[in-house]
Amino acid sequence: MKKEGRLHIGVLISNIDDPCQYTILQGINEFAVEHDINLTIYVGTCHMPERGNVSHLEVCFELMKKTKSLDGVILFAGYVGHVYDNDIIESVVREFSEHIPTVSVSFPSKGTPTVLAENISGTYDAVNHLIREHGKKQIAFIRGPEGNREGNERFFGYKKALEDNGIEYDERYSLPGDFVRRTGAKAVRELIDERKLPFDAIAVSNDEAAIGAIEELGKRRILVPRNVAVVSFDDNKESATYIPSISTARQDFYEIGRRGTSMLHRKINGEQVEDLEYINPVFMTRQSCGCLGREIEAVTNRQIDTNADDRNMESFVMREFKSIFKGEAAEIIVERLAGNLVAQIKKDPFCQDDFCRLVDGYLVEYNYFSGDLNKCFDALNVLTFGVQKFENEVVSVQPIINAVVFAATLINNVKVKENIINEYKQAETRLRLRRTTSSLAQTNDLNSIAEELYRSLPLLLMDSALVGVYKNMKIVKEGSEIGVIEEMVGFCGDERIHLKKTDERPILFHDYSTIKGFDFESQRKSVFIFPLFFEKQDLGLLLLPYDKNVTSDVYESLRVTISSSVEGSKLLTKIRELSITDELTGILNRRGFLEFAYSRLRQLSRDELKMAVVLYMDLDGLKQINDTYGHKEGDTAIKIFAKILKETLREEDIAGRVGGDEFVVLATIKANEESALLENRLRKNVDEYNKLRIHPYNISASIGCSVLEVSTKKEFDAALRGADNVLYDEKMKKKALKGLVCA
Repeated sequence: MKKEGRLHIGVLISNIDDPCQYTILQGINEFAVEHDINLTIYVGTCHMPERGNVSHLEVCFELMKKTKSLDGVILFAGYVGHVYDNDIIESVVREFSEHIPTVSVSFPSKGTPTVLAENISGTYDAVNHLIREHGKKQIAFIRGPEGNREGNERFFGYKKALEDNGIEYDERYSLPGDFVRRTGAKAVRELIDERKLPFDAIAVSNDEAAIGAIEELGKRRILVPRNVAVVSFDDNKESATYIPSISTARQDFYEIGRRGTSMLHRKINGEQVEDLEYINPVFMTRQSCGCLGREIEAVTNRQIDTNADDRNMESFVMREFKSIFKGEAAEIIVERLAGNLVAQIKKDPFCQDDFCRLVDGYLVEYNYFSGDLNKCFDALNVLTFGVQKFENEVVSVQPIINAVVFAATLINNVKVKENIINEYKQAETRLRLRRTTSSLAQTNDLNSIAEELYRSLPLLLMDSALVGVYKNMKIVKEGSEIGVIEEMVGFCGDERIHLKKTDERPILFHDYSTIKGFDFESQRKSVFIFPLFFEKQDLGLLLLPYDKNVTSDVYESLRVTISSSVEGSKLLTKIRELSITDELTGILNRRGFLEFAYSRLRQLSRDELKMAVVLYMDLDGLKQINDTYGHKEGDTAIKIFAKILKETLREEDIAGRVGGDEFVVLATIKANEESALLENRLRKNVDEYNKLRIHPYNISASIGCSVLEVSTKKEFDAALRGADNVLYDEKMKKKALKGLVCA
């Protein structure tokens, strides 16, 4: 049954720094934008297991389970599998699937729809290319993590390619790896130094490890591809620009994201979906295998429809252009573009300069509609094919083809300019990020963190942020406290946010959509939720908006810096608490009391409905308790009175121990309220405690009370002296009743 209203999908990603996962995420987000779906992306940790750091994925698991607004989830289970073994991942996927529509990425689980890259054929094509095109015979293979499904399938593709080409598999050429750069280098060292095997090529399970292998070969003056050819799998962001560019099986990570989200969307709406959907990789021949590096590659690999019944060149070009630029520009603009280009091509005599000026003008216009210049290359391919197909309509084919080739250089020049502009933008972003992280590193409390985020994040294309900290900066990962926040700060647009947990109003981070400004009804949202941590200590949670134009390192830099700032504020809070807290009773000491009292007076000065009352108290008979029962029991009496005092006061009242047996309180009352009510309540509570007969003595105190006429520091100091005088008078009366002589 189709769900009404905007859907909300949760996405679990294990590592935002992984370019493969980040590209999958881009595909998910684009589908969500097109179909008006809210996204909450839960990000695990970038910590490496070999450093002994625990994973924070458990926090994400629990938050997702507790988020009641989710309509479905996408789990990057195959990537989470790099941290956990398959049995644990299987149980996690099954648990989600039993309660909510679920799609798994790169990890097949029975009963759960899964989108997968077809790993076997990708590696098979790469190794087959080494053998058939380059004549390689002694091919080593660097594997993925032990037990990893993707790594095992790629290894199977390697062995199958050897077998189909009549090369016997030799297990000595199989080297352990772990999908990371250092294991690629380690495998090369083992192959050369320990196994001492001859080899003319290396196939690697992924690009990251392949780069490590090439770097290690380079250190040994073994050149790629002259001495050794290298092929790989993934086509990550470095493979095309690395020198040598890496021949690799391209996974369409973007399509994996879109296809997985489409599966989940259909499942939520009650449609049947396949258990498995495979995305086939394409082997990209580049320099590392010995092929000519292609610097400009069409992303779309678009095929021209050659079977359509077109009357003439104009109808053919018009139809193909509408297909190419659909969704990029209005149809009337595309028709004008196609008609003018064909008319220019058919002119007699044909003028290359006029044609190229026309193309150049359209490139400038196209920049206002779209930044996808690969579609412009597709358009030139259509023109080339159209001229050849309808050569009877033009004066001479070759000059036109030459002009189209020259026009391609115009497009390439625009791409070069775009790259330079992007470099400037990235440099500016890095500068802003450095300034932001530097300022955040110098903050020492949550309010300062919030103010810096409000000031700086819009410059980084982020219009909101939430920082929530756990009680005592601590969390029990398998307990009910996950997602329960003690204090939260942040902003959304121009709205500042500062919330504190109370018994009546707990803060649940997983229900952030209930916070003003973050509701899902006003507009569609895509947001990240990051666990905040410092070393092995969980601190809280961070929410940041997802923007496809913001690189992953910006997010991770903010997470690390904010985690350090929160940890720093925690340490400063502890130091400050030690400096203003009485060690024996746990209430404020003299310094702390005066600091908080003066701050409270500033608030009361703006509130005409409330008045301030000062109570000054002195324990009776403390010297006798010390002399009779010892100083330890005297300390107990002081702690008992402090406890009674705290239980008597309201949360907004301020209490402090300002001397050995002296206490003071700044309380607030309504303007028409009797000041004696608080004093009477305290005396009653002391009497009730004494009735329990817990100690061989009674707790007793002399109390002086004074009301402030105005809430100023001068009046407060006068009230303290007045309350002390009243206390002294009461103490003298008590001594007189006992027949004691005044000192």
